[in-house]
Amino acid sequence: AASEVNMFWDISTKSNKPHCLIVGPTGGGKTSVIRTLLTEASRRGIPFLGVDPKMIELDGLEGYPGCAAIVYDAVRSAMLVRALHSEMMARNHYVHVKKIEPSQLPLLIAVLDEFFILSGKWQRLAKTGDDETRDLLKELDPLGAWADLAVLARSAGIRLLLGVQRPDASLFGGASGNARDNFGTRISLGNLSQDG
Repeated sequence: AASEVNMFWDISTKSNKPHCLIVGPTGGGKTSVIRTLLTEASRRGIPFLGVDPKMIELDGLEGYPGCAAIVYDAVRSAMLVRALHSEMMARNHYVHVKKIEPSQLPLLIAVLDEFFILSGKWQRLAKTGDDETRDLLKELDPLGAWADLAVLARSAGIRLLLGVQRPDASLFGGASGNARDNFGTRISLGNLSQDG
């Protein structure tokens, strides 16, 4: 605002950059930007759901108009990501069967704040969790589901909003850089390296 520049995240069906990546250090303002984007989406009638592994960033948004869910637990987060993947596949099937334009689907925003923390928890639980948890995470494959969402969710009307401290390709699962590169809208907060 100080430079009188208006910036926006175009989540419309015509957008070629519908997913948003917010990068910045702890305390850099990622969560404030995410909360602002979500409350504005809510004001415009666009529902959202979120994952908050730190259990404080999205706190208070449950029950907010348009908020479908906020999940804090790592295993439940894996289930939510897999459910979102299933929703995406069902939407794509619906478009195919009904012969409609994807732009006719209702928009949905899925936010994942502090993705590095969550992916680390999933990887640790896959190695050190009890047998039931390890089997469940293997079946859910949340990193693979997330990578698929990054590549395919656009045509299903699902918009991804991701908050990370560093945009390392390795954080994005098996599809790595390909998944990251689908986040065409990027907001950088704070001083980052040239690669960042």
